[in-house]
Amino acid sequence: MSPYLKVGRLLPGGDDLIHIVKDGTGEIGTVTKADMILTCGGLEPFPVLPSGEMDLSTPGKAVKFVIGEVLFLAIRSQVVGMVNEWPRKKAALWGVVE
Repeated sequence: MSPYLKVGRLLPGGDDLIHIVKDGTGEIGTVTKADMILTCGGLEPFPVLPSGEMDLSTPGKAVKFVIGEVLFLAIRSQVVGMVNEWPRKKAALWGVVE
């Protein structure tokens, strides 16, 4: 199992967009709130704009983002909490430590 490090966050924004923000880099992608709800419900994959994809991990406990061939994760329960308490909550973004 690979160790993970918190590298950013998912931020709710206007127009029902979720901004994927990496610390020190800024926004690296966006997804729609509707696509995130469907992903957390098991429908997948969905696009990450401008160039990426998101889907659920095999056990279904994390939302995976592949952006520029780099893997990022968000804990599914945090993402569901963010969507349920829109726009007050955010979720952590994790990266694989190599």
